Amino acid sequence: MTTPIVMLVLMMAPYLVLRALSVVTHRDFNAEGAAAIGLSILFIFTGMGHFAETEPMAQMLPPWVPERVLLVYLTGVLEFAIAAGFLVRKFRRCTGWAAA
Repeated sequence: MTTPIVMLVLMMAPYLVLRALSVVTHRDFNAEGAAAIGLSILFIFTGMGHFAETEPMAQMLPPWVPERVLLVYLTGVLEFAIAAGFLVRKFRRCTGWAAA
């Protein structure tokens, strides 16, 4: 139960910090960058989970899926790539579609 809460905090923290800075400094900041950083942090966190909890994740897949452990590793790498994509402004839209 704590994992979804941690994920929500990781995703929202950059935006909330930016909003707090906006209130304190009376300046408007670009929330898009903060959202991209939050999503990047979230995908790094979930990508790490693929390497830290590989076997339990592999067991979630149906038995007919070949190379389940390899698939878990590959999807972890994909999540790291998505995290990097969110940090490059030019790729954010494409990365968002890939993440969806």
